[in-house]
Amino acid sequence: MEALLVLNLKGLTDEQIRNLPEAQAILLIREIYLAEDTLKELSPDERLKCRRKEVLPKVNVFFDFIRSIDLDNPLLNEKMQDAVQYALNQEICLRRFLTDGSISIDNGIAERSVKPVALYRRNSLFSFSVTGADPMVTIFTLIETAKANGADPYFFLKYLMEQMPKHLYDKGRDYMPDLMPWSNQYRRYESTYRAAEPG
Repeated sequence: MEALLVLNLKGLTDEQIRNLPEAQAILLIREIYLAEDTLKELSPDERLKCRRKEVLPKVNVFFDFIRSIDLDNPLLNEKMQDAVQYALNQEICLRRFLTDGSISIDNGIAERSVKPVALYRRNSLFSFSVTGADPMVTIFTLIETAKANGADPYFFLKYLMEQMPKHLYDKGRDYMPDLMPWSNQYRRYESTYRAAEPG
């Protein structure tokens, strides 16, 4: 939301800046996050109770404020208009974290988990075609699955490259559970090869 405040602020006083709808929206969002930040260590049930008491009123104030903004005001910048319209259109989804203590306030975790894919895509020429994107997505899915399950991506990919050829002509898929990064077979493989590595 801070991107909304990309304005020509030259010549404005601090008070005039604080009175801009963009600045007011940012401050209201800040209040929501500050209240939520104190609930991180609570259990989902406790967090939900506290959210209803401490965060919900701040969320209501925010939505009341953006509903009061005149989107036809020519002084309102286009980014702010888009952001307000988006927030109003997505209000049900944006409030969902207030109904379940295990839901995060935002999708920061998901965005951080796909960041390596975005960085790799930017740095890889073959990503500009569907043919190149398919294997890239497959590899990154395997890597992120390994990470999410506490497996070393290097050893997990090595394990798959060694094990998959053994099953090329298998008719069923009974072997698949043994190839997962949480399987006992893989765990033994990783600990064996990790212990054998120098240094």
